[in-house]
Amino acid sequence: MNVFLPLGLFLTILCYFFRTNPKSSRKAFIFSMIAAFVFAAIRYEFGPDYFNYHEIYDSIQGVDIDNYVGKGMTVEKPFLMLLSLFPNFTAFVVFLAILWFIPTTYFLGRYISPSYYWIAILYLFIRSDYFLSSLVAMRTTLCAAIFLYALYFLLKRKRVIYVALIILAAQFHTSSIILVLFVFLNTKNRSIIFSNLVLAAMGLMALLSVATGENQVIEFITTAVMDSIEELQRYSEREIGGTGQSINTLIFRAISFVILFYIAKSGEKEQNEENIILYKIAFFAAALSLIFGQSLISDRYLTILNPIFIICIILSFNKNPKNLNTIIVFFLIVVALYILYNKSTKSYFITFLHYHTIFSAPYIP
Repeated sequence: MNVFLPLGLFLTILCYFFRTNPKSSRKAFIFSMIAAFVFAAIRYEFGPDYFNYHEIYDSIQGVDIDNYVGKGMTVEKPFLMLLSLFPNFTAFVVFLAILWFIPTTYFLGRYISPSYYWIAILYLFIRSDYFLSSLVAMRTTLCAAIFLYALYFLLKRKRVIYVALIILAAQFHTSSIILVLFVFLNTKNRSIIFSNLVLAAMGLMALLSVATGENQVIEFITTAVMDSIEELQRYSEREIGGTGQSINTLIFRAISFVILFYIAKSGEKEQNEENIILYKIAFFAAALSLIFGQSLISDRYLTILNPIFIICIILSFNKNPKNLNTIIVFFLIVVALYILYNKSTKSYFITFLHYHTIFSAPYIP
């Protein structure tokens, strides 16, 4: 993290400094996104999965993908076919960075007020299941990019294109198929999704999982779905994970519920039809964080949905008292730092501590 966090802090301060001038703020935001893109595109041996994907790339060279049996045999074949098209692994990394940053920059720049770009940049860097995770889980990152392209069409009410793109994303990571359900979201702000009944059910489910130390209800539903769909059986129960019963876990869930409530009640006040769709997706993201806590499954989907989540948080600022907005931003930072700290204690995290570029490699990987 000797580069990642200092870079994020510098770019956040830059955007904050220019926040009162919309034109300068936009320029600072674009510069920040370009800087983040360069960081991602030229990285070398950064993150635990970098080595795994590099090995998969090497192992499929000159091999018939249809009959491939090797390190990446549990990876979807369309992803292997895509990976095999690149002259070297670095070319794939650069391609993936371009694919991810274009729609991410568009959505953040399009829906967030220039005066709040600094919050988006801060969130981008300190929320570990956002930018940092996108540098690790490359298949999920590919799906995250495709989802944002698909979402553009969903917001334009071109649902067939949305479904087609989500099906495409699922070819690279089967779990992405669940995102096709967003096609059924309506534009009514008075939706059952934002109702007190749903909020109470979410809170009760989270409380039950903390009390028992397990995501019992979600585990039952998820396992049933996995067992019924052959393509999903590669994802085991470890994706769900236990919740823990510590005071820290309880505080994390309480803060997560407050954020979920904030999004729901702000979504009820929203009148813009595009934004209502965004709020419902953000509600789903917040619910994931509340119910699943820190788990592989929440990390995966939040890597995809976090752009919409932070957009809706910031869109909510003009619907709520300033003091409440300040509390929510504080909670966001606390949760992000808490998750980042917890992950920093894991052995795999050492691969994040020293940033290298392809220019320091003995050869272009």
